Amino acid sequence: LSSIHSNICSHWITSSFSAGSDNIPPRIQEIRDYLKKLRDLAATRRERLAGGVDYYQFFTHADDVDAYLLDTLRVVSSDDVGKDEGTVQLLLRKHDDVSDELQTFDTQIKQLYQKAEALPPDAREHPDIRERLDSTIRRKAELENLAQLRKQRLIDALSLYKLYADADSVEAWIDEKGKLLATLVPGKDLEEVEIMKHRFDTLEQDMKNQEAKVGTVNELARQLLHVEHPNSDEILQRQNKLNARWAQLRDMVDQKRAELDRAHRLETFRIDCQETVTWIEDKTRVLEDSEALTNDLSGVMKLQRRSRN
Repeated sequence: LSSIHSNICSHWITSSFSAGSDNIPPRIQEIRDYLKKLRDLAATRRERLAGGVDYYQFFTHADDVDAYLLDTLRVVSSDDVGKDEGTVQLLLRKHDDVSDELQTFDTQIKQLYQKAEALPPDAREHPDIRERLDSTIRRKAELENLAQLRKQRLIDALSLYKLYADADSVEAWIDEKGKLLATLVPGKDLEEVEIMKHRFDTLEQDMKNQEAKVGTVNELARQLLHVEHPNSDEILQRQNKLNARWAQLRDMVDQKRAELDRAHRLETFRIDCQETVTWIEDKTRVLEDSEALTNDLSGVMKLQRRSRN
């Protein structure tokens, strides 16, 4: 524009000298006014072009933000809650990482707002801009709610799998000890019966430890039922099943204890009877022999010695 201004001024001055010097000042002012309008138009055009660039950069940034939110949506809306404690814990760690990223993503949204505020007034208040900002904020809020629900679902799943794992462990122990009880069939050997009683005493001691685990399962089940866990029906069924099997094992233990005690008393009685019979037989022989020893003094003394034994 400066070059144009110089050329026009030179042209008008040259042409005006031929027509008269009185025409020069008005013509120069006319040129200056014209150039000012051109400059104003150019500045407006430049501002509009810059605003257009910022406008489209805003939507490019908004697209990046929405793409991230969409990827995050796929994670927090997943129905996968694992299949055991290990897989749930892995999912929980991944979910926590995504939640942390979602919280720090506020920086990107602030930058998006800053880009919107930097737009020219007419572009800044354009319905497309306001709607895009409102949509982004609304989508982020929905994601945060979904993330909270997802976290609770994973925690519920972890509690459920822990209860199942503990119940499985106790039931496996019940199966093992049930087989052991079936092998403790007392015979007529006192030493064998005493060995069985020792194994049974060890079993009873182990039962005290397992009873604590049963109590832990029941307490966890009560807590989950109290907070209305989504799998409450399954939890109640598993709790009742475990308690029923534990009660059955206790009945088996009580019966086996009584059986072993009876067998021990019986075999002890038999041994006592046998020892008594043996003693009676020994004394009977002594008495029978005494009839042949009472005819002289030496025989009487010998009989006295035997009676002392």
